[in-house]
Amino acid sequence: DVHGQPFRDDAQLKLARGKISAKWDEIERRLQDDSFWLYFQPYDEKKKDPPTRIDFLLAEAAKRSPLRDVNVETGVHDDHVLFHRYEAYFRAHRAGLQDRVQARESVWSIISDIYHVIEEWFEDATLYHYTGYLMAIDRKKLVIDQLLDDWYSGNRDRDGFKLKLEDRIRHSLDAIRGYAEQQSTLDAANAAFGVVVEPKTILDVVYDDGHPAKANCTPLLLLHNVLTIIQQGDFMARNVLYRGQRVFYKFPFNLYKREQWEIEHVDARTRNAIDKPKDQKDWLLSVYPFVNDGLKDRIFAFCEGCPGAQEQEEFQELQHDCDVAIGPQGDRLGEQNDDKNKIWNFVLLDGGTNSGYGNSIFPAKRRTIMSKEQGVKLKDPHFVVDSHTGGRRVEWTRDAADSPFVPPCTKQVFLQYYSDAGVAPLVWSKSDAQSYYNNLRRVLARFI
Repeated sequence: DVHGQPFRDDAQLKLARGKISAKWDEIERRLQDDSFWLYFQPYDEKKKDPPTRIDFLLAEAAKRSPLRDVNVETGVHDDHVLFHRYEAYFRAHRAGLQDRVQARESVWSIISDIYHVIEEWFEDATLYHYTGYLMAIDRKKLVIDQLLDDWYSGNRDRDGFKLKLEDRIRHSLDAIRGYAEQQSTLDAANAAFGVVVEPKTILDVVYDDGHPAKANCTPLLLLHNVLTIIQQGDFMARNVLYRGQRVFYKFPFNLYKREQWEIEHVDARTRNAIDKPKDQKDWLLSVYPFVNDGLKDRIFAFCEGCPGAQEQEEFQELQHDCDVAIGPQGDRLGEQNDDKNKIWNFVLLDGGTNSGYGNSIFPAKRRTIMSKEQGVKLKDPHFVVDSHTGGRRVEWTRDAADSPFVPPCTKQVFLQYYSDAGVAPLVWSKSDAQSYYNNLRRVLARFI
């Protein structure tokens, strides 16, 4: 056996098989936990999982010694290569009972070790978030092979592995660095003679009309969320009350991979015309809680009537007056420049919530975010009038949200968490955006 004593009979071989079988079942059960499985696995809704998830570990082990150098017969169907590789290895190690046992033990030790490495990363706050980020920026691509190679080639040195991960993270932002360089060059070429143009940093790229598309800044926003969680955990860990607690909160990469994530403008990029009566009513009812009584009366009269095409001018006038009432325009992000197409006006949000925003104003978006995190989806706003007092309020039909997950930095943006001074809760101001930008720069500093 592995301790150097020869096996006397098949009973000991059966015992060894039983130990492996029990551990096999334990690992397979662990892999059925999606929070663990989708941390390191790509996700494609069109592809099915393998019959047993431990097949992934068998495939990873087959890429490493001693199975790596086993020759497989030509002509074997791709689906059967893995089976034939193992079969060929064990067939070559059947000279005697001890030879067979040692062959099983050596292969199983590789399979088991790969599993325990992944589990070790999963349980360490920094390794979990670094590796999870790298395996999530392209949710359909298998990246763990490269990370396992880094781990084993570095002789399992944790500090050295972290440095390799940090280098990979920096390179994950290379495309955005390229956009910054291109736009800096273009700015310099277009600048008036004698005008000094500051070169753009990775946080100053303008995403407009697909050159580049705003989706290209997704790695920056995902990394901001991940590093924010790491830093919060580090801060908590320094508190003597929490000593020994390794992870306080983990970014749910399984949810991130399952959902279609998009880049959402905090303050809408443009004010699109609202032509349909239903959309006009929805917009006005979203504004209703935040305006004065005079505007509330006008909104009620407009919505309780029968808005038609002939009332478009009346709606536009009412919309303008509501905009003015909501907050000052001087500190707003401008629509005529690039302010609204920079990262300080972007957050990560799932596609379903994003598409439901329409022309919503900032506080209406915040209400949607807060409700979503409580597992509630608000829709179809309508007036409720108290039959005794005549007082009225706006209510929403409440459905179950598809997912209650909101990335922490997205939530903090809509709560104006980053703003240094007093906030205007009805608008996303330029000073709010600048404070958000400053936090991005501070949190991401070592990688940008």
